[in-house]
Amino acid sequence: MGRRSKIKYTLIFNRKDRLNKHGQALIQIKAYQDGNNRYFSTGIYIQPQYWDQRHRKVKHFHPNQYVYNQSIQAQLAEMEAFEIRMINRYGSFPLERLHEYKQETISDVPASFTVFFEQELRNYRLKPDSYKMYKLTLNKLKGFRKTIYFEDISFGLINEFDRYLFKQGLSTNSVKKHHDRLKTYINLAIKNDFLKIDQNPYIKFR
Repeated sequence: MGRRSKIKYTLIFNRKDRLNKHGQALIQIKAYQDGNNRYFSTGIYIQPQYWDQRHRKVKHFHPNQYVYNQSIQAQLAEMEAFEIRMINRYGSFPLERLHEYKQETISDVPASFTVFFEQELRNYRLKPDSYKMYKLTLNKLKGFRKTIYFEDISFGLINEFDRYLFKQGLSTNSVKKHHDRLKTYINLAIKNDFLKIDQNPYIKFR
């Protein structure tokens, strides 16, 4: 497999400039690599007034905007996670094989640690105050890095996250609480066999 550039992803609305009988058009994912493009359907159709071209997402006043945007971001995360795994395995990855991500995502393995955190947070029945605090930690994590893959989890990553939190002016106690909550989900990923025990960065980090 020859050396290829990293695939770039973007969202395209109404690429064929044609609406269906309901006045809607398809949202697609455009994947670009070394002068070549591939387009992937998200399966989501909306009317033009609901598309935010600048931010490339469904506008907030669409009744299903949250579900649609979450679904699109999950698909993007699955595609990129698959690409990264193939790059780590083979050194590079061709755009022509990106469609194979669908075969792999049939499994129950989350696309990334970020997706795992989000899924588990939705599935666990936490008290409202606890949910709010864990959600805050998840948002801090996503602000630090939009997507964190399981293979990214390391002492170095946690150390960078620690510095990121302190740069935001948080107190030592607040930073510690974020670490405690993050550690809970890393331990949960280990229990689910998505991480190995020796991959737990909190073994070394204090």
